[in-house]
Parts: sequence; C-alpha cells; structure tokens
Amino acid sequence: MPQFEISTFSSQLFWFFICWGIVFVYLWKFLVPRMSAKLSERERKIESILAEATNFDHQTEMMLLQYNDKLNHFKQKQKAKLQQTTEFIQKSKEDLESDLKQDLDAQMLALEVKLQKSQDTVLKKLPLELESVLTEFAQQQVPFKVDGDSIGNLLKVEIKKLKHHD
Repeated sequence: MPQFEISTFSSQLFWFFICWGIVFVYLWKFLVPRMSAKLSERERKIESILAEATNFDHQTEMMLLQYNDKLNHFKQKQKAKLQQTTEFIQKSKEDLESDLKQDLDAQMLALEVKLQKSQDTVLKKLPLELESVLTEFAQQQVPFKVDGDSIGNLLKVEIKKLKHHD
C-alpha cells in the first residue's frame, strides 16, 4: 500500500499536523466559544425558567392558602347565618304555636260559652215546645178527650227526670 511507505511518512505527518493544527485552532477559537456561549445562554435560560417556575409555585401556594382562608371564613359566616336562621325559624315556630294555641283556646272557650247559651235556650224552650207538640199529638191520636194540663204535668215530670239524668 502506498500510504504505508516509509519514504512518504514525513510528508504525510507534516500535512497531518498542519491540517490538525488548523482544525484545532478553528475549533478552539471559533467553534468552542460559540458552543460555550450557547450552552451558557441555555443554562441561564433554564435557571431563569426554573426560578420563575419556583416563584409561580410559591405564588400558587400563597394564593391557595389565601383561597382556603377565605373559603373557611366564608364557610364560618354561612354556618353562623344558617344557625341564626335556624334559631329564628325555631323561635317563629314556637311563637306561632303559642299564638295558635291561645287562639284555639279562646275559640274553644267562646264556642263552649255559645254552646252553653244555646243549650240553656233550647232547654228553656223545650218543655213548652214539647208540651205543645205532645198535646197536639195526644189530641189527634187518643180517642178520648185529655186535657192539656194533665199532659203538661206528665211532660214536666219527664223533663225533670231527663235533667237529673244528664
């Protein structure tokens, strides 16, 4: 093989070191600094993004704590309002029950008084009405003549028995 001839080694090594030196200088002066700058810039961006994310995370936690505090405060206010409403409804219920009971008692008393008056009125009129009805009935049904006084006396006795029976 021609590239392994000893007589051409020196020229090949010369050009190898020259080309390698040019590539090395190019890499060292141009490519590595650019790559280094890009990597540094990328690292700074990543750090700023991470710092911003950490800041957002901290803000999110603070907002969540504030939200939970407000929510708990709102829940407590609503619980207190619910308790007040329940107490108001219970008091209103008790007041209405008391008022209804008083109204019912008053109406019952008024009805009892009215019933007693009606009963007294009916009982006062009953002997006269009963006497006139029975007298008329007896006169129509009995073949012999009966006077009104004897029927009236019998009726009074029976009415007295009914009053004592009640």
